[in-house]
Amino acid sequence: MLRHIQRTRPKGMPRLALADSVSRYLRGLDADIICLQEFYLPNEVSMDGWLRSHFPGYKAEYYVLTGKSGYAGNLTLSRKPVVAKGKDAFEHSTNLALWTDVKLDSSTIRIYSCHFESYNISLSGLVKGISKDGFREETERKMRRSITERPKQVAEVLRGVESAPVRSMVLGDFNDSPLSYTYFCLLRGRRDSFVRAGKGFGATYSSLWPLLRIDYMLYPKDLEAVTFEVKRVSYSDHYPLISTYYESGRSTQ
Repeated sequence: MLRHIQRTRPKGMPRLALADSVSRYLRGLDADIICLQEFYLPNEVSMDGWLRSHFPGYKAEYYVLTGKSGYAGNLTLSRKPVVAKGKDAFEHSTNLALWTDVKLDSSTIRIYSCHFESYNISLSGLVKGISKDGFREETERKMRRSITERPKQVAEVLRGVESAPVRSMVLGDFNDSPLSYTYFCLLRGRRDSFVRAGKGFGATYSSLWPLLRIDYMLYPKDLEAVTFEVKRVSYSDHYPLISTYYESGRSTQ
């Protein structure tokens, strides 16, 4: 199973307690492959040690930025053999795409776990006393940056996909709608797991549920999605996506 869950703690929950709770939830899914974007772990623990103790049996591949308070970045966990790995750290951004070549039962697939530029717009500025004009100007600036940077990031990932020696799955937090340039570019040559095997709204952003679907699992056409779920759990402002795939009649589990 290829499964994707991501970040942002419920209000008031300590960061390490959240990480421990998320790890228990993920272990309970019994997934072969887990991809997280904006994974965060406080620096009061060892990253490698925490991953070994909380995900026994998984090979962990990650790229994180280390700050005063902890580690933040993308993380892929696999019970399948990992034969290659790499990253696209986008220019002038903390966003990135982490790729991992994973050996399935009869072939190898490259999994791109992407976190593309967000609008990063918050209404808290108005609460804190920023004027409406100031809020509007800040919002316009952030939107211009996102609209400018996200296509560049998508193009970088697509260059990697096109040059990869194996076929690629592209998943993660796209921060864009199914009507967007981002979605249509990345969908080319792939299928949308929600469209093929999901039901209902498919919305992934909890704060505006059921309006926004901005997280995706796009898979190559020689696989087939047979199940797809969006789990409405409270570990994040994004809901986890859970999907099962078959390859030539065989499950990727």
